[in-house]
Amino acid sequence: MSISLHDKKVRKFRLVDDWPLYLQVKQYIEWQIYYGKLAAGQKLPGSRNLAAELTVNSHIVQRVLTELLHEQILVNKADDYFVTDNNERISELKQDLLNNAVKDFIGGLNKQGVDNNQINSAFRRILKLGV
Repeated sequence: MSISLHDKKVRKFRLVDDWPLYLQVKQYIEWQIYYGKLAAGQKLPGSRNLAAELTVNSHIVQRVLTELLHEQILVNKADDYFVTDNNERISELKQDLLNNAVKDFIGGLNKQGVDNNQINSAFRRILKLGV
């Protein structure tokens, strides 16, 4: 059974001008896995359907699917793409996404003049109080 990647609970795909399109599509699919919108072993929509859904060229989607296949995040069965059922690989992907999100957040704060000691103190206070 194929699925749609759009869902009210998971952010919609939105293009950003200053970032390569294929990386945006790739990260979008990865975050769908992170949030469980795409579960282990689940079939992805066909590349044309996915391209139409995300309003991007199907060649870009095919490039992303091929790259995710090489990274062992997706598997190919009978010309269809499925999320790997390798839970260890999915856990690694989730940890990488989380690490990169935190790095990007901290990098953005650093660019605004907030130093790492201030960030560390803020995180400690927030974690102590509970989120």
